Amino acid sequence: ADRAGRGAAFGGALLVATEAAARGVEPTGTRCVAIVENARLATVTLAHAFYLHLARDVPARFGDDASAASAEAARAWVMNATVGRGVSFGPFAVVGAAGMTNRHRPGDGRVLLFPHFGSVEIGDDVELATHVSVQRGLLDVTRIGDASRIGPHANIGHGAQIGRDVHVSAHVQVGGSVTIMDGAKVWQGAILKNGVRIGAGAVVGMGSVIKYDVPDGEVWSGNPARRFPRL
Repeated sequence: ADRAGRGAAFGGALLVATEAAARGVEPTGTRCVAIVENARLATVTLAHAFYLHLARDVPARFGDDASAASAEAARAWVMNATVGRGVSFGPFAVVGAAGMTNRHRPGDGRVLLFPHFGSVEIGDDVELATHVSVQRGLLDVTRIGDASRIGPHANIGHGAQIGRDVHVSAHVQVGGSVTIMDGAKVWQGAILKNGVRIGAGAVVGMGSVIKYDVPDGEVWSGNPARRFPRL
């Protein structure tokens, strides 16, 4: 945590935070608080020192033989993932690879990237088209819900949460930690900023740049995108 007040919501065992972020947070029998000048650099240094083994690629688990056969036939790269039943893979799809993260420089000549420790969960009857990329979570899970369709060359960033029956069209860029609720449609070439929420049944127009949350059932279009009246 590196912003004031951010430490207050922490419920884990080790909080690495600046003084401002940790203000009011006390150590307990199950929680240690480390005060540092640069919380991000300290965290990535800890990750490299103690937890790199958690970032190793592990084979995917498939819900049925048909999904595994589809991945093999498509020459898809599928690791660090739990795959449901009836999942189809387009040629050279990539599921569970690490995405891009910020660079950190400890001052000793090294450049450290925060490792990806998370995984991917893909529901049943999902379609992943050719050259789709679904990144493994950074610390959590990237999810794609049942019956969703991801179009050619689309990129799903780490930690994204995609609901049921979602349509993500070709060349869409879904940023990290984006949430797309059930039944939403994101059309060709749209770009979704990290952390935004696309509501249930919402529609994002072709080539749109989404910088703000899109409420349920609304149509948004443009750059930057704004609400577009339904006809």
